[in-house]
Amino acid sequence: MSNDTPTQRFDAQPPVGGEKRKSRLPLILGIIGGVLLVLVIILLILLLGPKGTPTAAGTTSPIPTSTASDSPSPTPTPTPAPTQVVAPTPTAAPPVNHNVTITGYSISPTKIDCSASAPANAQNLSISWHSINGKTAYFGVATNDAQSGGMGWILPPNGNQHNFPSGYDPYQYQCGNASQTYTITIVGPTGKVSKTVKIFRK
Repeated sequence: MSNDTPTQRFDAQPPVGGEKRKSRLPLILGIIGGVLLVLVIILLILLLGPKGTPTAAGTTSPIPTSTASDSPSPTPTPTPAPTQVVAPTPTAAPPVNHNVTITGYSISPTKIDCSASAPANAQNLSISWHSINGKTAYFGVATNDAQSGGMGWILPPNGNQHNFPSGYDPYQYQCGNASQTYTITIVGPTGKVSKTVKIFRK
């Protein structure tokens, strides 16, 4: 073999399969890094972002939430009107009665035993009278007006036979009469009034 024979230089080349693996590794790492970055960004948005109204899956409409306007408003309790107290109408006082009135006049007993067998003092009479607005009283026998036709005694407006003058207490029924009337007359500022009681003999 001569020196003129051209020589061919062979450079050492790496295997084809190793070169492909080296060229794909940065691409894969880049994709994984990008995906991780996107996931981190999404996670940060979910954690730090505004709390929006949750939406139903597959829809874009917000889930309705109850608001203050949806709840029923409390009905205000009506304040009762103050009770109006009506003052009673003053009643006029009844007019004062100044008339003279005999409220009571009695004589007992109403039947007198004048027989010989009658007990002692059977003829004694118990006499009493009461009046309103009277000033004086008069006692009379067999008369309708004791002031003008009576005994002439001035007696109190309320009294009994003990107010008669001495010698007439007790006052006795006159047995010679089958009956007798006795009148009391009360005199006051506005006039006088009389009342008569009739007593009988047995």
